[in-house]
Amino acid sequence: AGETIAKSDTAAEALLALLEKHHNSETGESEELVLNIVGAVTNVSFYAALPDQEANRLLQPPLSTSLPQYITPLLLSPNTEAVVEAARAFGNFSRLPEVRSYMISARVDEMLCLLLDHSDRDVLYSVCGVMMNLTADALHLKLLADSDGVGKLIELLDRCLGDTDFPLTTLVCKVLYNMCVRLDPAADAPQEAGSDSGGSEVLFTQSEAVELGAILKGFLDKQGRKGDQANSGETGTAAEEEEALEEAEFASLAQRLMDAVLALPMHEEEPSGYGDLEPLDQPPDDINC
Repeated sequence: AGETIAKSDTAAEALLALLEKHHNSETGESEELVLNIVGAVTNVSFYAALPDQEANRLLQPPLSTSLPQYITPLLLSPNTEAVVEAARAFGNFSRLPEVRSYMISARVDEMLCLLLDHSDRDVLYSVCGVMMNLTADALHLKLLADSDGVGKLIELLDRCLGDTDFPLTTLVCKVLYNMCVRLDPAADAPQEAGSDSGGSEVLFTQSEAVELGAILKGFLDKQGRKGDQANSGETGTAAEEEEALEEAEFASLAQRLMDAVLALPMHEEEPSGYGDLEPLDQPPDDINC
C-alpha cells in the first residue's frame, strides 16, 4: 500500500494540503491530526526506490521541500510524540540534497543538536538517524560541529553506555565516526582521519578528542576483562544473547572509532593531554557506517 500511495500525485498533494491547513492549529483534535499526517508522510517517504523506476512523488520537487517546511516547527514542540514524528520524517527527507540545503537555511542542524539533550530515547534515536545522513554532507559536518554537536554526542555516548543501550550507543558512535574526519569542503567528500588534504578542517577540539578517547578506552578495557572472565560453555537467555550481540557490534565499532580518534590532528591552542591516550590492538575489519 505504501508504494502505491508513493506513486500517487493525488495522495501526495492531499498530504501537503492537509499539512498546509492544519500545521498551525492548536486544538487537541488538530494536533492529533497533524501527528497522523506527519506519520503518513514519514511512512510514504520511506520508499526511496519504487518498482519500474517510478519516482516517489513526496521525494520530488516541489513537495520534497514544501513538506519539510511544515514539519520543521514540530522539532521544537513540547509534545514528545510530535518531535519523534518530525525527526523520523527528516530521517527520510534528509537523503535529498535540496532538503539538506533547506535544513541549513532553516537552522534545522541547530535544532537537532539541541534535541541531543532530550530525555526521550525515541527522540534521541530519531535525531541521530537524521545526523547519519547529514554527516555525509560537508556543509552539515561543519555546522553540526559549530553547534556543539560533537560535545553533545560525546555526552550522549557516555549516558547511553551507562544505560547499556547498545543500539542507540552504536548509532551515536557511527555519527561520531563520520564526524571524526578531516574534511575538504571544496571537494565535499570526507577523508580518513589523519590524511592530508589542502583546505581541510578538524571538527574535534583536543579536549573533545581526549574525552571521547577516555570513554571508549574505559569501555574497551572493561570489555576485554569481561572476555577474559567469560565461560565459553555457558549460554544465556535469548534476550541476554541478543544484548551480547549488540554489545559486540558496538565494541567492534568503538575500537575503530578509537583508532580514528588517535589519528586526529590536534588544535595547537588546546591544552596538552591528548598524548596520554595509547593505541589499542589492531581494529577489526571495516564496519559499514
